[in-house]
Amino acid sequence: MCAGSPCPSPPRSRPIFRSIDPNLIRAARFMGARPVDVLRTVVVPGALPYIFTGLQIAMGVAWFSLVAGDWRGRSSMNPLSSCSTNHSAASMH
Repeated sequence: MCAGSPCPSPPRSRPIFRSIDPNLIRAARFMGARPVDVLRTVVVPGALPYIFTGLQIAMGVAWFSLVAGDWRGRSSMNPLSSCSTNHSAASMH
């Protein structure tokens, strides 16, 4: 689940960072901010909503893949649902 979820995020990050208003970057530079400070105080906070949205979508896809894989694997020997079912049945006895 975790292996497939971050894959959609990095390729989409470049347009997000380019969408930051250049005037904000110029204003920070004009006030004496170093490039690291501009990145930390202007670029990253401006991109966080887009980054979190991408991660939310990626986690949704990952959960969907987990459920679909579990549903497809019910006839196999050790699907995820049978593990949880066996555990709950064992705890009742």
